[in-house]
Amino acid sequence: MKSMVLNKLPNNSVKTFKTPTPLPWLSFAFTTMAILVVMGNSVNYSTKTLITPNYTTSSSDAMESSAQSKNSIMPDYYPRYGYPGESPISDGREFLKTHYNSTLRTRHVTNTKTRIETIVRGFGGRIDGSSSAERYGYIGFALPANKLELFRQEIKDIFGEKLYIEQISTENLLPQKQSIEAEQTQTEKYITGLKSERNQVINSHNSTATSLQSKINAINTEITRLEIENQTATQQRKTEISTRIAELQTEKNTIQGQLGTENKSYQNKLANIDSQLKNWQSNLEVVKKQDKNLIESVATVNGSISLSWISLWEMSDIYTPGPLLAWILLALATIAYFYHRRYLELAI
Repeated sequence: MKSMVLNKLPNNSVKTFKTPTPLPWLSFAFTTMAILVVMGNSVNYSTKTLITPNYTTSSSDAMESSAQSKNSIMPDYYPRYGYPGESPISDGREFLKTHYNSTLRTRHVTNTKTRIETIVRGFGGRIDGSSSAERYGYIGFALPANKLELFRQEIKDIFGEKLYIEQISTENLLPQKQSIEAEQTQTEKYITGLKSERNQVINSHNSTATSLQSKINAINTEITRLEIENQTATQQRKTEISTRIAELQTEKNTIQGQLGTENKSYQNKLANIDSQLKNWQSNLEVVKKQDKNLIESVATVNGSISLSWISLWEMSDIYTPGPLLAWILLALATIAYFYHRRYLELAI
């Protein structure tokens, strides 16, 4: 009966209904998660870039904190430039002291430390200190300044730029150089003045001593003449000669006393000047040594390399453009999509 009724109905009166095709929700979910990971990574990077130090102080420390705020926000490995060390632009000399610091990620900390030490020594450098553990290591070294660029390139070529972060700072030691030069000039000026004073003391002493000695010689000559005359003189003349010789002897003793005082004063003055000269010459040697040390410091780069262990996941994340997790989620989304397509084909 049912079939007869249906057969009598026109064909267009019978409607057919198709089951809705399911959407690839799992693929959409993985894709959404990948987008969220990329966005979250971008936000974190921007936050790290824009973040600034936040210093809080109590009311009692407010003035001190304000005075020191300029230095407080500067990392320890950067040179601290201050107004007292500034030099006028008229002096265009540069005595650049270079500081080098870098961080290196590696799978083998101990082997990498040994290899870097060999590289440093190969460039004529010196190891000042090192330490290593399973996951961390440190190397402090000194290197000729003219070998720094070659050393940097060697490290980058061997270990790769993506695993290597460096920080290089330079400071012009011109203020120290100018201070040393000013001190050296002043010291040499004092030494020149003392030498001139010494010559004046010697010349003055020689002149005074010569004059006094001439007077003594004249008295001795007169005494000798009177003694010769006394041999043939009359009694009255002998009395006069004796009186005169006594006067001359007294005068001679006085002059000899003056000469002795002059000699003693001369020795004291000369000893004092020589002592000052010795001290200033010692100071000059110290200043020259400071100047030499400054030049050697400029010619030397003090550096350090910090080593840290890196996992395979971190290494893959570094060498992958964008977050590695996002790529994995996109891969899962692709697999889920094709699996969904395959499922629909089999269902038909």
